[in-house]
Amino acid sequence: MAKSVHLEEFDLEDSNMSEVVERLQHGLDRAIPNKTRPQIRLAKEWSDPAKTQRSPADVRVTLGVRNIPLEKAIEYVGEMTSTGFRYEDGLISLTPSLSSWGERKRCACGTFLDEDPGHSGDHE
Repeated sequence: MAKSVHLEEFDLEDSNMSEVVERLQHGLDRAIPNKTRPQIRLAKEWSDPAKTQRSPADVRVTLGVRNIPLEKAIEYVGEMTSTGFRYEDGLISLTPSLSSWGERKRCACGTFLDEDPGHSGDHE
């Protein structure tokens, strides 16, 4: 995926998930100027508050890191907010952590982690 892409700086101060997406996309756009690159967005699951029990505006993040791989920045956000992500069709979708509400968690490659407990996320 975008493991080789490094963000020079990634600063968030009490940012909601929409702002997180904007900052990630901005960092990606700066890291890969004038080239085709993935688009980062909130996954469609966020639009169903009955499932997620929270909105993107309710999730807050404060983080400041330098020279970090894009994937690691997304993982940090996920750890801090109990959210996930997946990569498909040129999109990086930030997902609400549905596993907190009894649903299934996926690796970035799309594999359901409960189907393959030995699955390694150390791949692109």
